[in-house]
Formats: sequence, C-alpha cells, structure tokens
Amino acid sequence: MKTQLLFTMVAALTIASVEARDNSKNWNIGGGGGVTMPFNFTKEYSKYGSNAFAVATYSLSPTFSAGCEVNYTNLTNKTATVSKNVNTDFLALMAKGVYTYRNAILTPYFALNLGWYKAQEDPGEFGYSGEIGVLYRRIILGVGYHIATTRGFEYLQLNIGYRFSF
Repeated sequence: MKTQLLFTMVAALTIASVEARDNSKNWNIGGGGGVTMPFNFTKEYSKYGSNAFAVATYSLSPTFSAGCEVNYTNLTNKTATVSKNVNTDFLALMAKGVYTYRNAILTPYFALNLGWYKAQEDPGEFGYSGEIGVLYRRIILGVGYHIATTRGFEYLQLNIGYRFSF
C-alpha cells in the first residue's frame, strides 16, 4: 500500500510539473498536518489523534480549483485493552473541489472531498468530507469533517499546512 501511495504521489507531482510549463500559477501543491478528534462511535475507543495530508489542485477559474488529496489519520486508543480488530489508522484518497471566495491576503475557502477511506485490515469504503478554512499567503488553516459511510467512522481535523503555486 505504501508503494502504491508513493507511486500515486510521484505521478501526480510529475504531471503537475509538466503541465505547469504552459499555465502560469494554475497549480497548487501543499501539505501539512494537525490534530484529529473522533466523533460518533469512533470516540468510544479513541480519544484523539494526528493526521498528515498532501494536496494537489489545478485552478479552473480564479475562484474554483479541482484536484486530489491524500490524508492519513492515526487515532490513539483510550486503553491498552482494546481489541486488535479495532481500526485506528485511516488512509483517505479523495477527489477535491475548492471554492475560494476571493484573492486577498486573507482568503476564506470551502472544499468538498469524495473518495475512498481505508482503515487498517479493512477493504475500504466510500467516504466524503467538507472543509472550511482560510489561506494566509501560503499558510493553510482549515477544519475538516470526514465520514466513511458504511461503518460510520467520523472525525474532525484541525489542520495547518503550507501551499505553493506555480
């Protein structure tokens, strides 16, 4: 799985760099991480966690961009007696749409993600998330709520990241 993820990321970045030669400042590449808080029944066995993300988008207009996001989340178990079958690591591969309100120093944005959420030892399932945040120059500050539909995994992420455009 790690090899596939690495290959996907390298391929996305390679395509982005090739396409960027013809389009000035249309590509946005970023990454970061933050704190994760479980909701629904997920909070019964986890109390908090951390996450990391990588995102690549292409600006289709001055206010809308589309792309992909890879998001890894690790939740910490509440007790040491939790069964081995409890899944606490999530990998989400998502298509992303971002609406930016305007280009200014402090730019609010709203994003929707649709994709595949995979927990450890789990075949994976469809999921989605909504995200709101603000861009300050190249710094990303965001809040995202993720839901994996079949098993009802739900968690909130508070993120900080860095983005560059070319």
